[in-house]
Order: sequence, then C-alpha cells, then structure tokens
Amino acid sequence: MSAAAENLLADHIDIRTPGMLFQVVASLKNFVSKGLLVQTSGTCQLGEIEVAKPWTDDVLNLEFATVPGGTRYLLSVETYHGV
Repeated sequence: MSAAAENLLADHIDIRTPGMLFQVVASLKNFVSKGLLVQTSGTCQLGEIEVAKPWTDDVLNLEFATVPGGTRYLLSVETYHGV
C-alpha cells in the first residue's frame, strides 16, 4: 500500500453527512478493487453501502487490513441519529 493511501486512512474523519460517508466508501472501494485493502469483518459488506439503498443497520462497523502489511483500519458510523 502506498504511503499516501496509508496517510489518508490514518486520518480520523468525522463523517457528518451521508454524502461524506459515500465519498469515504468510494475511496475504500477503490483501495479494495486495487488490492491495497481487504475487508476483514463488519456488520455489512462494503458493497452494500450505496446511495440508493437503505442502511443495513443503525450502526455500521467495517474492518479492513492493508495488503501487504496488515495494518488495520476501522470505519464506524452511526446512521440513525446523525449529528
């Protein structure tokens, strides 16, 4: 995984709108499709988070690991109450 991608993932991001979540998800999908990240667990699959679909749960927790290296990252969002 590139240093730039790891720096992006290392940042704590306050996701305050669905639009921001979809931007983060698009970046994660890109990293997964390039083989830089793998989803290791979660309350849903990354591909289930889409603009036209309802949330799969009130709280989403998705865990990822870098390839190679295995550095772990967590995407955690509460979709019900908002900010």
